[in-house]
Amino acid sequence: CAFVDGAIEPGVLILQSGTYDMEGWVAWVREGAPGGDAALAQAILANQDRESGLGHDALQARSGTRHAGRGACDVLLVQGRSDPQSRPDDVEHMASALREAGRRVEMAVAADGAHRLPPSLATDALERHWPGLAF
Repeated sequence: CAFVDGAIEPGVLILQSGTYDMEGWVAWVREGAPGGDAALAQAILANQDRESGLGHDALQARSGTRHAGRGACDVLLVQGRSDPQSRPDDVEHMASALREAGRRVEMAVAADGAHRLPPSLATDALERHWPGLAF
């Protein structure tokens, strides 16, 4: 979405390969990142700790699920099912939080996808769910 002359223009926010519940993600990493890359997850966790800490407030501030009601755009969530950096159910939690906040949400999940996904996954989903907005 964009604000043009004080009005909201239609658009879609695309969130790809994200971590949306930081407290849940930290717990997943501390459990050994089951189904993911534990060494990579530990490195990302250390970076998170250096950047803003691992306290409740810092994790809440970085959790999209906690801020799902802020904004008005439709949302396309693009995720690889086998992303080694993400908790497997995190994208579904984000979709639920957005829907509960009254947002239109669509998901494009690549069954064999990892963290880096081809741009065509998002553009194909845009064309399917928001005809005319795809580029």
